[in-house]
Amino acid sequence: MHDISIQNKRLFTNRIYFSFQNMSKSINKNLTIPFLLIDFILVNIAFFGMNYFKRSTFELDIKYLKLLILFNGVWIGISYFTKKFKLSSYPDYKHAFLLIAKSNLFILYVVSMVIVLQGLYAFSRIQLFGTCIILIIFEIIAFSSFYFTTGKAVITKNGSEHALSLRFKNFSLIKIFTDVFIFTFSFYILNFFKRSTFELSPPYEELFLVIFALWLISSLLTRKYEKIKTRNYFYAIAPYVKSFIFATAVISVIVFAFRMFFYSRTQIFGVFVLTFFLESLVYYFYYIYKSKSSADYDIETFQEVHQLIEQEDLPFELDKINKLKNRKIQSVKDKLKTLYLKDHSKLFKFINDRINTLKIDETDTCVLNTHTLYNVQTIENHSVSLFVNLHKLNDIRYLNRYFLEIHRKIYNGGFLIGKVDSIATHRTRFYKKYSKTLAEILYPFSFLFKRVFPKLPGIKKIYFFITRGRNRILSKAEALGRLYFCGFKVIDIREIDESLYFIAQRVKHPSVEKNPSYGPTIKLQRIGLNGEILYVNKFRTMHPYSEFLQEYIYENNKLQDNGKFKDDFRLTGWGQFMRRLWIDEFPQFINYWRGDLNLVGVRALSQHYFNLYPEELKKFRIQFKPGLVPPYYADMPDSFEEIVHSEWEYLKQKQNHPFKTDIKYFIKAFYNI
Repeated sequence: MHDISIQNKRLFTNRIYFSFQNMSKSINKNLTIPFLLIDFILVNIAFFGMNYFKRSTFELDIKYLKLLILFNGVWIGISYFTKKFKLSSYPDYKHAFLLIAKSNLFILYVVSMVIVLQGLYAFSRIQLFGTCIILIIFEIIAFSSFYFTTGKAVITKNGSEHALSLRFKNFSLIKIFTDVFIFTFSFYILNFFKRSTFELSPPYEELFLVIFALWLISSLLTRKYEKIKTRNYFYAIAPYVKSFIFATAVISVIVFAFRMFFYSRTQIFGVFVLTFFLESLVYYFYYIYKSKSSADYDIETFQEVHQLIEQEDLPFELDKINKLKNRKIQSVKDKLKTLYLKDHSKLFKFINDRINTLKIDETDTCVLNTHTLYNVQTIENHSVSLFVNLHKLNDIRYLNRYFLEIHRKIYNGGFLIGKVDSIATHRTRFYKKYSKTLAEILYPFSFLFKRVFPKLPGIKKIYFFITRGRNRILSKAEALGRLYFCGFKVIDIREIDESLYFIAQRVKHPSVEKNPSYGPTIKLQRIGLNGEILYVNKFRTMHPYSEFLQEYIYENNKLQDNGKFKDDFRLTGWGQFMRRLWIDEFPQFINYWRGDLNLVGVRALSQHYFNLYPEELKKFRIQFKPGLVPPYYADMPDSFEEIVHSEWEYLKQKQNHPFKTDIKYFIKAFYNI
């Protein structure tokens, strides 16, 4: 028992020893408690010392007792914020001096700000400024004593967390000019708010120059105008927050030091608050506009499409197909009907009617319900013959990337089945959801937000940032046009349960090599003089990507008697109105001034429409420069054959009497229009 008691005492003694040793190591590393106690004593010595210097007494009245409490509270908060009691904050003597000075400046800023904002103008400036100066001197002496005795060795051993540096580079002129405008605007707005006039009195002109200079200096010190890549908006706005805090703190010291109490505090501090608010708002939209990573965009040119398609290992695909030719096929038809699409019987019928599912192996079939591109990317390249996605295209942010990713996954000749909430199906569903009266009121707003906003430059970035591209409205023409643009051919479409389903087949390359038009004005590729390609300017009258559907429209809708495509769903409502009044043709005057077109001449045709003409006429018409006013408007033919005949007659006359023929046809066309 005695041995056990001695052993327990030894264990207890060892625990105490190791506890003190660990505490010693912790204190040796951070020195939080010694530094805090010493600095607390120095703070109060400085404050009471200045009180004795000012009033010849150490006794504080109630007013200065409150100031002492405020000073101590700010001191402890700033010390924690600047990590003043952490040893690793002092990599060397120079940085220690800078940290002590910075910490005391922050104390001066915050206390001055509280005094000015609260209107406590009776406090002595000598008391406040003198306390901070004496505290800096005391802290430097105390730290020097520590540093040049044992501190230097400890600091060298533990290393440092950071090094202070100040760099100025890569300024953005847009940021500078925008900020100057916002600051000036804010100052004059607040002047109007206070005095009902934008005109500045002489004292406030001086105030404007002072605080403008202060704002500019604080912006430069916090590197607010530099082009710096950041992780997110909150990191990007951090320099603006620092600049705001620094400027308001310094102006508080200036107001208190120079007794500038006759100036309006609303005017002084309000300009900083309003400027910061407007800066944050403007920069938010700027950040959304600029924050676009290399992969964070859709593929929008045929060069990008070809580049991506060329990366596909087509020989590998052909080799794989050859190996699979002799295998026994387990048809996917039964699984489609009873498993994959058991809740979509109408869709199964649609697929089975248009595709021979008996010849598609179930291992070559992929059925998903996803709007995430990652779920498509995980599929092996060239491994699918039938790809079905039950999720609507409207929720997929980058449609072209999605289609091209599927293009990688399926064999050449394989099928893609998907659905889209078109303008027509969305309207039908919307009017079923609400009463007719309420639907008439709400639908225009729904259409504006979900259809128009995603198309407007600048605004669309904000829209996609908020919605992540989900639930936007797509036109039938745009959805099908994107498929053709990305290397698919549309086999059939069908409206099922208020959604538009499509079956598309993969072809080797996109059907038409041209860039999609998206803006209010478009450039259309046309056949010009000597068969050369020219780009004709027009106002948009069709949905985006409609130009890729010309072959599809012709195969499915054919031509009307007047030579126009029948039931052309590519046309918008306002496009029909513009065509009726020939407004869409006005931008062609740009081509006329460039010399691409004559005033009168045969119409510049697309390659597909040009191929419909008789071979003899094709060779004859490219000998003439196309025109703004075609013979169509003079003769008003009723069929495609009459259009061909009209152009033959015009070109024959023009060959013999060019000027006279153009004058005659122009007068007739002008009268008809």
